[in-house]
Amino acid sequence: MGNILHANAKTTPKIRKKIQESKDSAPTLAKRYKLNVKTVPR
Repeated sequence: MGNILHANAKTTPKIRKKIQESKDSAPTLAKRYKLNVKTVPR
């Protein structure tokens, strides 16, 4: 069975993994994935 995302989820498990492994800054990642800067560190 696949992962069930929350209705308001902005990221998928794959995107979260890429963000966690990235060495880029939060603003850069936020722009890349169209997220709020405060969402990235979560």
